[in-house]
Amino acid sequence: MYNIFMELKDEKGVFPEKKKEKFKASNATGSELSKCIGSLISILVLAVFLGIFELLSDNRETMNAISESISMPLRTILAYASSVFPFSVAEVMVLGVFLFVALIPLILVFFAVKYRKRFFIRTFRFLLGVAVAVLTGFNLMNILWNANYRADGFSERSGIYPQKSDVETLYRVTGIFAKKCADYSRNIHRDKDGGYSADLNEVFDNSKYLYGKLEEEYPFLKAPHFRPKKVYFSEGLSRLRTTGVAFPFTGEANINVDRPDSFIPVTIAHEIAHQRSVASEDEANFLAIISCIESDIPEYRYSGALSAYSYLSSQLAKADYGLYKKAASHLDSGSKYDLREENDYWKKYEKSRIADTGDRIYDGYLKSQGEELGIKSYGAVVDLLISYYG
Repeated sequence: MYNIFMELKDEKGVFPEKKKEKFKASNATGSELSKCIGSLISILVLAVFLGIFELLSDNRETMNAISESISMPLRTILAYASSVFPFSVAEVMVLGVFLFVALIPLILVFFAVKYRKRFFIRTFRFLLGVAVAVLTGFNLMNILWNANYRADGFSERSGIYPQKSDVETLYRVTGIFAKKCADYSRNIHRDKDGGYSADLNEVFDNSKYLYGKLEEEYPFLKAPHFRPKKVYFSEGLSRLRTTGVAFPFTGEANINVDRPDSFIPVTIAHEIAHQRSVASEDEANFLAIISCIESDIPEYRYSGALSAYSYLSSQLAKADYGLYKKAASHLDSGSKYDLREENDYWKKYEKSRIADTGDRIYDGYLKSQGEELGIKSYGAVVDLLISYYG
């Protein structure tokens, strides 16, 4: 009886089962269109939020409020959540994004096979979803991080502003740090070749003591401490000529541990400065150096002095090579070894199209956030050091 019923045609000559399939296909198409419309509305709303932020970005009071009342608390919550994991959550997220992008062609092939009759609308819906995710990321980036570029920086809050100087002052301050390198180097354990040697895990653990003195002097730097994370694929960061990343979406300080160990402590200090809402690269470098110098931890004090000397001596060599050689004469053999090792390491990555492209993108990003010097702002720490120590 059942089989006979299924074989009967309706008045239009259409089998009931085929009619049902057409109805399902029509219903599925309607559902896809409905979801596309929802995504388009989301895109419009997210675009409006981006526009509002851009319109308000020159309002210092608004940016200060976002930085202090929204950005910092949210990043702290994210940092607490990610601190549960011993590995870098940021690294996993970035790898996940790269994997997703790489799989897009396969996803489209899957759509072509499974949704043959609805391929174009299904693909359109997928691309709209990607657009929603990207715009959501941009909005979160504005709230979690970009607002800090437009808010009061360390200089405005501390009264310490960059100061241009003459060659003699540059030479004198460079000499101060050359002597500090030689002095602090005495307390550094060295390997059989004379290079810097320290227990990296202990260095990472000791980072919690790093900003204690600066917090007393500059209370606005107070923030919960979260242990920095080692990046597993650190060589990948080196290929991008990157020493560390403060990732706003997880609140983590991620450190390249493939580079020579002598500069890792000051890199940790730099990324911790970013965690405390110091966005400007020159200010983060400056805080990294003085937090290291003023700490009681030998590895950090030495690394801070070495970093400061590296920036200062580079500028001095361009201005007056004779004075540069004179300042360098104050270095001890261990400091010279560590500086040479650092220089040799980065020479391997001087010619890299990927890094050059990355530099151009990051340079454009920094300039879009009001950093007029772009990636050159890292070296602008010299003017802050001159102001502070000159």
